[in-house]
Amino acid sequence: MKKFELKKIVQESLQNICETARAEMSHRLKEDCGLDSLSLVAVIVDMEERLDITFDEGDLDPAKLITVSDLVELAWKSI
Repeated sequence: MKKFELKKIVQESLQNICETARAEMSHRLKEDCGLDSLSLVAVIVDMEERLDITFDEGDLDPAKLITVSDLVELAWKSI
């Protein structure tokens, strides 16, 4: 999988969960996308299902998942 394909999948997951029109790479998950802790979990589960992966629990630190780009990097290192 190429990184641009991964970006699209992450953006689609965010759009499905937070109902935003467009999730840009620089958007902050809480402030710009309106995610709370439960919706962040929903996005992560959706990404795992779409990508057929399981994230390491140690990588799922909410303090490190600030932007859409952070989610893409998390997925990139897990595939």
